Amino acid sequence: MREAREVEDFKAQLESWTGCCPFCRSMGLEVRDHPMEACPDRGSEGWVQVETGMEWVKQEIFGRRKMEKYSGCFYCGIPQSLCGRWRAKDEDGGRFRQVSGNGCQYGDAIIRMAGGLMGRDVDKARRVLGWMMQEAGYGEGSEPADWVGRLVRWGGMQASQLCRLCVYLEKERSGVGSRNG
Repeated sequence: MREAREVEDFKAQLESWTGCCPFCRSMGLEVRDHPMEACPDRGSEGWVQVETGMEWVKQEIFGRRKMEKYSGCFYCGIPQSLCGRWRAKDEDGGRFRQVSGNGCQYGDAIIRMAGGLMGRDVDKARRVLGWMMQEAGYGEGSEPADWVGRLVRWGGMQASQLCRLCVYLEKERSGVGSRNG
Protein backbone atom coordinates (compact mmCIF):
# COMPACT_ATOMS: atom_id res chain seq x y z
CA MET A 1 0.00 0.00 0.00
CA ARG A 2 2.92 2.33 0.75
CA GLU A 3 4.31 1.80 -2.74
CA ALA A 4 0.94 2.49 -4.35
CA ARG A 5 0.78 5.80 -2.44
CA GLU A 6 4.34 6.63 -3.53
CA VAL A 7 3.38 6.03 -7.17
CA GLU A 8 0.38 8.34 -6.77
CA ASP A 9 2.68 10.96 -5.20
CA PHE A 10 5.08 10.53 -8.13
CA LYS A 11 2.28 11.07 -10.67
CA ALA A 12 1.25 14.27 -8.87
CA GLN A 13 4.89 15.40 -8.88
CA LEU A 14 5.11 14.84 -12.62
CA GLU A 15 2.13 17.10 -13.17
CA SER A 16 3.43 19.83 -10.87
CA TRP A 17 6.97 19.83 -12.30
CA THR A 18 6.03 19.78 -15.99
CA GLY A 19 6.69 23.08 -17.71
CA CYS A 20 7.72 25.04 -14.62
CA CYS A 21 10.96 26.60 -13.46
CA PRO A 22 12.81 23.86 -11.55
CA PHE A 23 14.49 26.38 -9.25
CA CYS A 24 11.26 28.09 -8.22
CA ARG A 25 9.43 24.76 -7.90
CA SER A 26 12.18 23.24 -5.75
CA MET A 27 12.10 26.30 -3.49
CA GLY A 28 8.31 26.06 -3.17
CA LEU A 29 7.78 29.56 -4.62
CA GLU A 30 4.32 30.58 -5.83
CA VAL A 31 5.27 32.10 -9.18
CA ARG A 32 7.07 29.41 -11.13
CA ASP A 33 5.52 29.22 -14.58
CA HIS A 34 8.44 30.78 -16.40
CA PRO A 35 11.31 28.96 -18.09
CA MET A 36 14.36 28.41 -15.90
CA GLU A 37 16.39 30.59 -18.26
CA ALA A 38 14.03 33.52 -17.55
CA CYS A 39 13.97 33.01 -13.76
CA PRO A 40 14.36 36.26 -11.77
CA ASP A 41 16.85 34.38 -9.55
CA ARG A 42 19.00 33.26 -12.49
CA GLY A 43 22.65 33.20 -11.50
CA SER A 44 21.99 33.03 -7.74
CA GLU A 45 23.79 30.34 -5.76
CA GLY A 46 20.62 28.26 -5.41
CA TRP A 47 19.77 28.61 -9.10
CA VAL A 48 23.27 27.44 -10.06
CA GLN A 49 22.98 24.45 -7.67
CA VAL A 50 19.70 23.41 -9.31
CA GLU A 51 21.20 23.82 -12.76
CA THR A 52 24.20 21.72 -11.67
CA GLY A 53 21.86 19.03 -10.32
CA MET A 54 19.99 18.92 -13.61
CA GLU A 55 23.24 18.67 -15.57
CA TRP A 56 24.38 15.79 -13.36
CA VAL A 57 21.16 13.89 -14.06
CA LYS A 58 21.42 14.60 -17.80
CA GLN A 59 25.08 13.63 -18.10
CA GLU A 60 25.60 10.91 -15.50
CA ILE A 61 22.31 9.06 -15.81
CA PHE A 62 20.99 9.73 -19.30
CA GLY A 63 24.21 10.69 -21.09
CA ARG A 64 26.08 7.65 -19.81
CA ARG A 65 23.03 5.46 -20.33
CA LYS A 66 22.74 4.35 -16.71
CA MET A 67 19.02 3.67 -17.03
CA GLU A 68 18.54 -0.09 -16.95
CA LYS A 69 16.47 -1.66 -19.72
CA TYR A 70 12.73 -1.34 -19.12
CA SER A 71 13.18 1.09 -16.19
CA GLY A 72 11.57 3.88 -18.19
CA CYS A 73 11.02 5.55 -21.52
CA PHE A 74 14.23 5.81 -23.57
CA TYR A 75 13.50 9.47 -24.26
CA CYS A 76 12.16 10.95 -21.01
CA GLY A 77 12.96 8.41 -18.26
CA ILE A 78 9.36 8.25 -17.04
CA PRO A 79 7.99 4.71 -16.47
CA GLN A 80 6.64 3.41 -19.76
CA SER A 81 3.26 2.74 -18.16
CA LEU A 82 2.92 6.51 -17.54
CA CYS A 83 4.52 7.87 -20.71
CA GLY A 84 2.21 8.65 -23.64
CA ARG A 85 4.82 7.35 -26.07
CA TRP A 86 4.18 3.74 -24.96
CA ARG A 87 1.27 1.27 -24.74
CA ALA A 88 1.24 -2.04 -22.86
CA LYS A 89 1.44 -5.13 -25.05
CA ASP A 90 0.01 -7.39 -22.35
CA GLU A 91 -2.20 -7.12 -19.28
CA ASP A 92 0.56 -7.32 -16.69
CA GLY A 93 2.12 -4.07 -17.94
CA GLY A 94 5.54 -5.67 -18.33
CA ARG A 95 6.00 -5.26 -22.09
CA PHE A 96 5.40 -2.13 -24.10
CA ARG A 97 5.35 -1.02 -27.71
CA GLN A 98 6.08 2.46 -28.95
CA VAL A 99 3.02 4.25 -30.33
CA SER A 100 3.68 5.98 -33.63
CA GLY A 101 3.02 9.71 -33.49
CA ASN A 102 2.82 9.90 -29.69
CA GLY A 103 5.34 11.80 -27.61
CA CYS A 104 6.40 12.05 -24.00
CA GLN A 105 3.81 14.27 -22.33
CA TYR A 106 6.09 15.11 -19.42
CA GLY A 107 9.13 16.14 -21.46
CA ASP A 108 12.17 16.46 -19.21
CA ALA A 109 10.17 16.50 -15.94
CA ILE A 110 12.26 13.74 -14.34
CA ILE A 111 15.43 15.75 -14.99
CA ARG A 112 13.77 18.87 -13.58
CA MET A 113 12.50 17.03 -10.49
CA ALA A 114 15.62 15.05 -9.68
CA GLY A 115 18.02 17.88 -10.53
CA GLY A 116 15.92 20.50 -8.81
CA LEU A 117 15.44 18.51 -5.63
CA MET A 118 19.05 17.30 -5.46
CA GLY A 119 20.48 20.72 -6.30
CA ARG A 120 18.28 22.53 -3.79
CA ASP A 121 19.91 20.79 -0.82
CA VAL A 122 22.88 18.67 -1.89
CA ASP A 123 23.67 17.41 1.62
CA LYS A 124 20.09 16.29 2.25
CA ALA A 125 19.98 14.65 -1.19
CA ARG A 126 23.17 12.72 -0.39
CA ARG A 127 21.69 11.53 2.93
CA VAL A 128 18.43 10.40 1.31
CA LEU A 129 20.26 8.72 -1.55
CA GLY A 130 22.61 7.07 0.96
CA TRP A 131 19.89 5.51 3.11
CA MET A 132 17.93 4.42 0.03
CA MET A 133 21.01 2.72 -1.43
CA GLN A 134 21.84 1.16 1.93
CA GLU A 135 18.26 -0.08 2.32
CA ALA A 136 18.59 -1.71 -1.12
CA GLY A 137 21.83 -3.44 -0.12
CA TYR A 138 24.30 -1.19 -1.92
CA GLY A 139 27.44 -0.57 0.11
CA GLU A 140 29.86 2.29 0.56
CA GLY A 141 31.59 3.24 -2.65
CA SER A 142 28.71 2.17 -4.90
CA GLU A 143 28.15 4.56 -7.77
CA PRO A 144 24.93 6.59 -7.23
CA ALA A 145 24.31 6.98 -10.97
CA ASP A 146 24.37 3.20 -11.37
CA TRP A 147 21.88 2.72 -8.55
CA VAL A 148 19.35 5.40 -9.56
CA GLY A 149 19.10 3.89 -13.03
CA ARG A 150 18.24 0.43 -11.68
CA LEU A 151 14.97 -1.21 -12.65
CA VAL A 152 12.56 -1.72 -9.76
CA ARG A 153 9.03 -3.11 -9.57
CA TRP A 154 7.30 -0.28 -7.74
CA GLY A 155 3.61 -0.01 -6.91
CA GLY A 156 2.76 -2.55 -9.61
CA MET A 157 4.81 -0.95 -12.39
CA GLN A 158 8.35 -1.03 -13.71
CA ALA A 159 10.31 2.12 -12.91
CA SER A 160 13.79 3.31 -12.07
CA GLN A 161 15.09 4.04 -8.61
CA LEU A 162 15.31 7.65 -9.83
CA CYS A 163 11.50 7.87 -9.69
CA ARG A 164 11.47 6.64 -6.10
CA LEU A 165 14.28 9.04 -5.21
CA CYS A 166 12.20 11.96 -6.49
CA VAL A 167 9.32 10.98 -4.20
CA TYR A 168 11.56 10.76 -1.14
CA LEU A 169 13.38 14.01 -1.93
CA GLU A 170 10.04 15.80 -2.30
CA LYS A 171 8.90 14.40 1.05
CA GLU A 172 12.11 15.66 2.63
CA ARG A 173 11.70 19.06 0.99
CA SER A 174 8.16 19.45 2.22
CA GLY A 175 8.73 17.77 5.61
CA VAL A 176 5.87 15.34 4.96
CA GLY A 177 6.71 11.80 5.98
CA SER A 178 10.42 12.54 5.97
CA ARG A 179 12.94 10.21 7.56
CA ASN A 180 14.94 13.21 8.75
CA GLY A 181 18.04 11.34 7.59
